[in-house]
Amino acid sequence: MDAVVCHGKKDIRIESREDAALASNEVRVRVLVAGSGPIGILTMAALKFAGASEIVVTDLTDAALAVAADRIGADRTINVAEDAVGLNVYAEHGGYFDLAVEASGAASALRSFVMHNAPLEHLASGFRWLEGPVWFGDAGALIFSDIPNNRLMRWSESEGISIYRAGSDFANGNTRDREGRLVSCSHGARAILRTELDGHITTLADRYQGKRLNSPNDVVVKSDGTIWFSDPHYGIGTDYEGYQAEQELPCQVYRLDPEAGELTVVAADFDGPNGLAFSPDERSLYIAETGAMFDPAATPHMRAFDVADDNTLSGGRHFHTVDPGVSDGFRCDEDGNIWTSAADGVHCIAPYGRLLGKVRVPETVANVAFGGRACNRLFICASTSLYAVYLNRRGISQQILAVP
Repeated sequence: MDAVVCHGKKDIRIESREDAALASNEVRVRVLVAGSGPIGILTMAALKFAGASEIVVTDLTDAALAVAADRIGADRTINVAEDAVGLNVYAEHGGYFDLAVEASGAASALRSFVMHNAPLEHLASGFRWLEGPVWFGDAGALIFSDIPNNRLMRWSESEGISIYRAGSDFANGNTRDREGRLVSCSHGARAILRTELDGHITTLADRYQGKRLNSPNDVVVKSDGTIWFSDPHYGIGTDYEGYQAEQELPCQVYRLDPEAGELTVVAADFDGPNGLAFSPDERSLYIAETGAMFDPAATPHMRAFDVADDNTLSGGRHFHTVDPGVSDGFRCDEDGNIWTSAADGVHCIAPYGRLLGKVRVPETVANVAFGGRACNRLFICASTSLYAVYLNRRGISQQILAVP
């Protein structure tokens, strides 16, 4: 027997039953096993000897593995042709979690996107509902929204968690413009707000054709400086993430020219537009449709629009449907893969719309952002907690630093 169990920040090498016995106190976690032939069988046997609390065999298309699953005594099997290949799930060790990955297809690219010696990190908790992460590379800090608590939070490696702004007007999505200034979607002010470099707050847009915006939700800045944002009614539907109020405008997606002060509707055929992100070449704009509030018939999905040279949109085809959960917020890496929120973690979607795989997270994910020294650290806003994981992929630079 010779197998390695990737366990948090260290590997446990199992070469004998004695090793397995010693490891049994550390490996009592649910483990997904997959592989081809002897490798998968060996790993499964080692984990069984080590006392894993549940062994789930997911690749029953391999005949030898299927036989071994029966003989060794797998607790559960899943017969799938092209999904669920996983490693280590949800055992917390001092703020770290064993990295759990599901990769779709035997040759999934996601296998090269994650590093199994880079665990999922739990950075902070005690919030009500987190959204809107944005990385400030010049400060080495992440800014994000704790919406129901009406505050913007700040996290850095050296200082940990602090309150960036108490009384944030129920800010939701955040980004940076080409000058490096913070741009925020405010539920409370029903506006797009910009924090100037001296700390002064400027209202960029709060009305369209004389009527109040609903509750701007997510925002991105294009390389030409234009600001694009979604405006569903979620922030005015209750008093939990803003102030309950009358809806004056349809739920739409807007483009704002901050120099001219011109606000233009770019997409109007939404019930509840939510997260949005540009592709690396800015020729595509991905927008989430998460449906009208409290609508049981809503069918959340992601759409892809073509972006013309004059910044008009066309198309709007169905791009992908996240399952389970919804695409609340997402960002692209340099290769155009979309890393999106989901109920079971972060899903990685190829530029052509296929699910490449998942990074499992213990809480429902709402939004993500790339950051860190090499822009390869994915920060994850998940319900009441902030997580992060290092990837073998980099985010789009202008979405991180927002500078030329």
